[in-house]
Amino acid sequence: MRYKYLFIAFAAAVFLASCSTTRKAARGKSGQVSGWNTGDCVTQRTGLVLKSGDRSVSLGGSLRMKRDDVIQMNLTYGFLGIGVGSMELTQDSVLFVSRMTKQYTRSSYDELSEIVGKRISFADIQRYFWGEAGEGKTPVVSWKYTGFSDMGDDRRLPSGLELSVKSPGRSADALIQLSNPRVDDDWNKRTRINERNYDRLTLEQVARLLLSIVNRL
Repeated sequence: MRYKYLFIAFAAAVFLASCSTTRKAARGKSGQVSGWNTGDCVTQRTGLVLKSGDRSVSLGGSLRMKRDDVIQMNLTYGFLGIGVGSMELTQDSVLFVSRMTKQYTRSSYDELSEIVGKRISFADIQRYFWGEAGEGKTPVVSWKYTGFSDMGDDRRLPSGLELSVKSPGRSADALIQLSNPRVDDDWNKRTRINERNYDRLTLEQVARLLLSIVNRL
C-alpha cells in the first residue's frame, strides 16, 4: 500500500466501523458516562499503526474536536512530519484531503450513506471519537476501545482504539493511539482548500481508489 493512499483507506474503514455499531451506540449500551457539553473543544496527539500481513506503517498526527460541530484528524509520516492527509467531519459534510497527491473530496452524509448502504450521520461518528460507542463486530469489521484518559468531572476520552477489517483472503488492522488530551479552543475549526492547487475527486472515484488499494493488500 502506498503511503499517499493510506489516509483515504483508513478514513473509509472508520466509516465502515461506525455503520457496524450505530444501533448499539444509539441504545446507550456502552455504559460510559459523558460529561462533555456542546461546544467543548479538545486536542490529542495521534499515532496510527496500519498492518496487513507482514506489512506495517506508523503515522503521527493530531485529533481536534469541537463537540457537536467538527472533528479534524491530520496524519503525518516520518521524523519531519510530512503531511499525508486530513479528514474533517462537520454536521453537514465530510472532507478527505490527500496532501501528497493534491486531491480532495467533499461530500454530504447522504452521498456517503448511499455508498456504504447504511444511514450515517455526524452524531454516529462523533460517538466513537468521544468514547461513547460500545464495541462492535460484524463478519467484516470489528472495533473496540483499548483504554481511556480521565479528564475529570466524569469526563474521559479514548486513549486507544483497535479496528480490524476482514474480507475473503485479506485482512487489515489499525491501532489508533491517542495521547496528551487537553481542553483547547485555539485552532481553526474549518479546513481551507486552495482549489487551484488541488484536484477534486468524486465519491465514485474514491471508491475505485479504495478498491485498487484493497487489491494490493
